[in-house]
Amino acid sequence: MKTGISKKSFTVSAEQMKYDDAVIFFEGLDTHADIFLNGSHILRSQNMFTGHKVPVKNMLKEGKKTCFIYVSILLYKQ
Repeated sequence: MKTGISKKSFTVSAEQMKYDDAVIFFEGLDTHADIFLNGSHILRSQNMFTGHKVPVKNMLKEGKKTCFIYVSILLYKQ
């Protein structure tokens, strides 16, 4: 099995916090992926053909946030 890590940082403003909801959309994740936002596990994906909407409003505060995507790639010998 091979693994990969992707990291994305973003900043949440006071203006953005005024909205009623906040959602992160994931499309085309590799087959097996675990997603963490600021250290909290928010999604486990096991199908790259399925998109995911993850509500995150309750996890957000103003400031910088970091999202990590850990991908597991299963390799088969022929």
